[in-house]
Amino acid sequence: MFAFRADVTQILSVNTNLVNEGAINSYKDLLDPKWRSKIVMYDPSIPGTGQYAFRVVGGALMGFDFWRQLVKNDLIVTRDRNLLSISLANGKYAISIGCDNRLTREYINKGAPLKLLNPHEGGYLTSGVGNLWIFKEVPSTNVQKVFLNWFLSKEGQTLYSKVAGEQSARIDVPTEHLDPGIIRTEGGNIFNTFSEEWLIEKYESDMKMLQEIFGPLLK
Repeated sequence: MFAFRADVTQILSVNTNLVNEGAINSYKDLLDPKWRSKIVMYDPSIPGTGQYAFRVVGGALMGFDFWRQLVKNDLIVTRDRNLLSISLANGKYAISIGCDNRLTREYINKGAPLKLLNPHEGGYLTSGVGNLWIFKEVPSTNVQKVFLNWFLSKEGQTLYSKVAGEQSARIDVPTEHLDPGIIRTEGGNIFNTFSEEWLIEKYESDMKMLQEIFGPLLK
C-alpha cells in the first residue's frame, strides 16, 4: 500500500447561524453547558472520521478524560453521514464532530451556513481514501507500471489534487487551488496518523478506552 494523499482533516463543523465566529477556540469550549444536546458526532465505534477524531483528540491532543466529560453533555451519535450534515445545516445541531469534510464542503458550496475548523489544539494528517494497493496474486504488467509512474508524478498528482480538492503527499504539487484549511504548514499542530505505532500498536488500547467511554451511549 502506498499513501499519495496527505492533507489536514478538520475535526469540527459548525452551523454559523448558531455558533458565533471565535466561539470555539479550544476543544474545551465544547464542554460548555450551552451546547448540551447540540453536538452530534459520527459514530466512533466504526472505522472512519468519528473514530479518528476520538483517537486523535483523546490520545494525542486532549486526553481521554475530555471525552468522558463531553459524553455527559448529552453528545448525540449517528452513523448517517448525510443526515449529520443535513441536521447541522438546518440547525437541529450546532456542532458536529468527525464530519465528512468533502460532503460538508459540498453543502457549503450550495450555500449552507456551515464552517469547518480545528481548534487551536490541532487536527490530524491523513491519507483518507488516497491510497494505492498492489495485490500479490495479480501479475505485474507494463500498463500497471506506466500508470502508477505517471499517477505518482508531479503531473499526475497535480491533476488528482485539482479534481479531488485534496493535497498530494508530494511537496512539489501546487496548493493554490485548495481550501487553506486542509493545507499542511510547517509548525502547525497537526497530528500525523501515518505512523505504525498509532495505526497498529495503539489501536487495541484506544478501542478499549472507546468501549469504556462510549459503550453505554452506543447500546
